[in-house]
Amino acid sequence: MVISSIMNRGTEGRTWDLQFSRRLWDVKILEVSSLIELLNDFQFSNDLHDSRKWNGNSTGMLTVKNAYLKLHPTANDPTVMTKI
Repeated sequence: MVISSIMNRGTEGRTWDLQFSRRLWDVKILEVSSLIELLNDFQFSNDLHDSRKWNGNSTGMLTVKNAYLKLHPTANDPTVMTKI
């Protein structure tokens, strides 16, 4: 899914067409509301092509290893002792 498929620009600003496959419960509605606030605050550039890029490494490609190291930054550090 690309941004252009779910974002509409109109005279009143941006609107989002987020289509969920399930009913949203109260707790999730608050989370979606927070997501929409984050999306509305994001500055988009009209000069760039809509694409996906992983910022977790220099290649821009998502790998399980890079995602794990983002979540657990000390996992690859030999000076950090871990409990076995």
